[in-house]
Amino acid sequence: MATEAVKLLTEYAFTNFDIICIPAFIFGKNKASMRVLEKAGYIEGGIKTNGG
Repeated sequence: MATEAVKLLTEYAFTNFDIICIPAFIFGKNKASMRVLEKAGYIEGGIKTNGG
């Protein structure tokens, strides 16, 4: 259900707004959220860490 919601919101955003990318941020240990984004077609563009 979460994956379908992300897909629908993503499609809506690209259809109705002048955008080229949608950044999505998750906590590193939240594997379920990462999987939802992957199944919705998102790709990993980078990893941000806290500090050095």
